[in-house]
Amino acid sequence: MCTAALAAGAVLVPGSAAAAPEPGGRSVSVLLTELQILYREAEKATESYNATEERLKRQRAETERLDRALARARDSLHDSRGAAGRLARQQYQSVTGLSPTCGCCSRTIRSGRSKRDS
Repeated sequence: MCTAALAAGAVLVPGSAAAAPEPGGRSVSVLLTELQILYREAEKATESYNATEERLKRQRAETERLDRALARARDSLHDSRGAAGRLARQQYQSVTGLSPTCGCCSRTIRSGRSKRDS
């Protein structure tokens, strides 16, 4: 019975439970330390995620701005091509007073007569 009393006394002594290893092999203080480390790592990961989310938000805004600028540039190019086509038609039709001529023989395109024939 002395052995049983000593065993029971050892279980009831304060502080001996914290020093005794848990069934998993690690003490409560080690587990708490690991938990604190995990919380710090989770906080760092959250901060990194939030910073990345902010950068992504700025990049999306910049992409939208560039998309709008590209659309304006394409519209301007389309308008310029239209204006160049109108100018070419006007020149071809001699609306501006210019007579278009053939580059190889100097014939006036509209009249079909060569400058040499004049």
